[in-house]
Amino acid sequence: YLKLLNGLLELTLTERFVLGSFLDIYAEAPTKNAFSTENKKDVAKKVGKKDFNTLNVYIKAFKDKGLIKKQDDRYIPIELLLISKKIEINISPK
Repeated sequence: YLKLLNGLLELTLTERFVLGSFLDIYAEAPTKNAFSTENKKDVAKKVGKKDFNTLNVYIKAFKDKGLIKKQDDRYIPIELLLISKKIEINISPK
């Protein structure tokens, strides 16, 4: 999904992978802080970063690009990044 939007988002491959990982976490628990320290540790391991604090650079970049916004005491993704419905395409031969 992010790959399709990347013409608009202009993210690097690593940025897409990091953002996608955080979006997966958010989708599982939208009322919790997807960008918490615990989640940053999980994402860092997933993307191969030794120090989870390096993800703060990506989070700031996402904020600066308007992809995440502050709500109460946490960041949340903008609506464009949220997939609310599963889309299924069936192709059948004639």
